[in-house]
Amino acid sequence: ITRFPGHVELKFAGGNTARAPLLIGADGRNSFVRQDLGIAVDGHDDQQVALTFSMAHELPHGLRAEEHFSSTGVFALLPLPGNRSSVVWGTSPAEAAELMAMDDRVFEDTLNARVGSHLGRITLDGKRQAYPLKRQVARAITGPRTALVGDAAHIIHPLAGLGLNLGFKDVAALADCVSEALLRGEDHGSESVLERYARWRRFDIASTIAAMEGLNALFVNDWPFLAAVRQTGLRLVDKMPAVKSALMEEAAGMSGNVPRLMRGM
Repeated sequence: ITRFPGHVELKFAGGNTARAPLLIGADGRNSFVRQDLGIAVDGHDDQQVALTFSMAHELPHGLRAEEHFSSTGVFALLPLPGNRSSVVWGTSPAEAAELMAMDDRVFEDTLNARVGSHLGRITLDGKRQAYPLKRQVARAITGPRTALVGDAAHIIHPLAGLGLNLGFKDVAALADCVSEALLRGEDHGSESVLERYARWRRFDIASTIAAMEGLNALFVNDWPFLAAVRQTGLRLVDKMPAVKSALMEEAAGMSGNVPRLMRGM
């Protein structure tokens, strides 16, 4: 990556080159673009591992997503087309190693016991993968003619799936900033335009991470006092439609200053 006053030039391993006024780093948690900028990350290891895989089941899921909490992690079922679901199984590193070492048949039996019978018999639909869970936040999300989005900018606990929404909002906010700059005749890779993007995203990223840290501490533990607090809080929310709607709006990434792409514009 070579940065010039008016553009960025990329040279690929095969010898080809590409240039543009703006480089977007959307290259994941180990972002080469972020490292090239020399941007450090802050974070910590959650001492949990997430197994991810797809499963097929006999009965329809009815487009219903489920999330279960235990002292070792989150267990989530996310509906896919047909009688299939995506699974995120959060657990301790030791149990994750045991689950990954099982052959498919033993793992399927363990999975059926974990899910229960409401989806009928469950079978694996693809390979299992395991990811250590950690919080990782870049100290800056912009640099000279460069913007970071998604996991290159931030990684949060998968609780409630808000990390995906953060990435969507990064892209949508950057699109807003770039399109407005072009309409005004501005250089869309300039420092002033990128600062608008950074300023727009700063609070949302920080507040979402803080919320996920709090929810993880509240839900992923077996302390009797916190268990009572959880149960009481969830019962109250269930009886307050306005509060429930606000939480659903937040979980869907539709609260605050929502970029136009997130609003279908």
